[in-house]
Amino acid sequence: MPRETSPRKALVNAWAIVLVLVASAATVQWTSQSRLGPVNDELANFPSGLALVTTGVQADPTHPPLARYLMAAPLLAAGVDPKASHPALGRDWHAYGREVAFRNVLSWRTVLDLARLPIVLACAALVLLAAFEARRRWGDAAGLATAAVLAFEPSILGHGALATTDLGITLAVFGATMAFDRFLRAPSGWRLLGVSALVAIATLTKFAGIVLVPIFGVAWFMHRWVVRRRTAGPRPAGRPRIRAGWWVAAVLLPVLMTWAAYGFEVSSIGEDPQIRGLREAAAVQKGIADAAAKVGMTADQLTNLPIPGYSFLKGFGAQMFHAARQDAWEDKDFYQYLDGRYDRSGFRTYYLFTFLYKSTLPSLALWLAVAGLAAWDAARRRRGAKGISGSALPTSGAGGVLVPDPDTPDADTGNADPRDADALAAARAPSWPVLAVVPALWFVACSIQTINIGHRYVLPVIPFLSMGAGWLVARAVGLAKEGLGVRSAPLSSRLVPALPAVAAIALVVAHAGVSIAAAPDHVAWFNALAGGIEGGHRHLADSNLDWGQDLPLLDADARATCVPPRRCIAAVFGTARPEDYGTPVEPWVEPADPTALPGPVTFYVSENRYLLRSIAHPDGLFPFLSGREPARRVGASIRVYEFP
Repeated sequence: MPRETSPRKALVNAWAIVLVLVASAATVQWTSQSRLGPVNDELANFPSGLALVTTGVQADPTHPPLARYLMAAPLLAAGVDPKASHPALGRDWHAYGREVAFRNVLSWRTVLDLARLPIVLACAALVLLAAFEARRRWGDAAGLATAAVLAFEPSILGHGALATTDLGITLAVFGATMAFDRFLRAPSGWRLLGVSALVAIATLTKFAGIVLVPIFGVAWFMHRWVVRRRTAGPRPAGRPRIRAGWWVAAVLLPVLMTWAAYGFEVSSIGEDPQIRGLREAAAVQKGIADAAAKVGMTADQLTNLPIPGYSFLKGFGAQMFHAARQDAWEDKDFYQYLDGRYDRSGFRTYYLFTFLYKSTLPSLALWLAVAGLAAWDAARRRRGAKGISGSALPTSGAGGVLVPDPDTPDADTGNADPRDADALAAARAPSWPVLAVVPALWFVACSIQTINIGHRYVLPVIPFLSMGAGWLVARAVGLAKEGLGVRSAPLSSRLVPALPAVAAIALVVAHAGVSIAAAPDHVAWFNALAGGIEGGHRHLADSNLDWGQDLPLLDADARATCVPPRRCIAAVFGTARPEDYGTPVEPWVEPADPTALPGPVTFYVSENRYLLRSIAHPDGLFPFLSGREPARRVGASIRVYEFP
């Protein structure tokens, strides 16, 4: 008989495979990002971190500082100059960011690599945490599948290697949610403080993190509803509760953490040189005047009022305005784009379509299977029957992601009194009030806002979907083991239960293969439903496709192409400009028509410029390109037209 593998050896083997997956994904990430230039938001992030650490000045107020501090750490260790005396610091982050990145003691490539390194490490930490949580609940197969699906998700590979806040908020949201799940199962004062601190960390990574507060409130309500359904009778007398002091501390801790992250700042509107440079400056000035009148003050008095945590409140307010009025945040006549349609205030179905176009087809199949299996289980339970046997899943965790086996105890029962049915029900409650409700509500929150500028806004949903895929694989593997273990049945009958496991594992492998093949264009990648990268512009724009990442490729192409007498002209998107790379192209100036110029002309147009529509430009910026197909492309995001 074959020797059984010891639990300890199985654990070591499982984590060895997870580490190989993480290392492989990180290798793909690093080699891919080395071909990309700084994307639009990167020049707002790591230069701001440098400025905050060295001068205390907010280079860009519209995002909180925590992730930026992390990006700045390796730059400071390498001796990168923060350009503290540059006149644009505190007034124009675009100019300041370009100065830090392109005119420093180290090359722009080295500066960018150093800034991106902490994000790549954070991405690895996210995959490891998700694998740990999946394995803790549903066993080795779930942990391995979760790691593979998450590590090789194209959007995670792409944005997990950029010096932006998107991967950071994904990790923070996932970590806070896992801590909240533990708190619900075994409440304690220290766990409450842990959740509070992690919500603060999420908010200090990206202001959107604050939405976890109402989301967790809904998840708590759903959890309690499930617990009440599983218990009957009065609560036991004298059951310990979390004292009021812990709740007060849980409210005060995020306030203190936030103020500390901003250097215990006390400032006023009048001391802020940026306030007139914000895109919503006119609205801010009007708001100040209206607010002053309501409290019986003059605008000058209110402007000079000292405000603790002023920069946090200013940035938070700016982002709330952004979320509510993307149409006003951008150019006054700017349109948002989806599937060839344009709209001022965006599309409520936008993020549904970004998932449809930006996810691999195997991952879409896995997630549909998760939803189908969960619905099937739920229907069977409502009829009084059990779904797939809990014994089919070798695990110490709480059943399934969405509808677990109610008889499977959770590994984390805390110090629940076995005589306290309510406490035991809380510890053994199903996972769906947290693992399904939290990402679902995050998706809804993104969908009801007016910001339609990138799939990256819903990245925090992906770790939960990956855990769903892990649950599905674990269920399928458990079913296969159960079928193969029936020695008395014919071999053909024993193999049939293994088919779902084979299919699920094949989908995971195919998902990883598709993502690896997409390198280095994970940011701009689209699946076959969208027509691939070449067809992506028919469906989405902005950071889904063109974030300024291909300017290094434009530079290489122009150096080979732009030889006199050929003239080269470029209209490209991004904070970085071709002149920062020394690219031999002329900037396009509206409404110049390159087709009317004498001699040979090469015209480079990035997709965001090509797709832009507005009230002033109903036919776009380049009507002279109507009906013309590009001669070729540079990277994934730049069209090349040759005239004549």
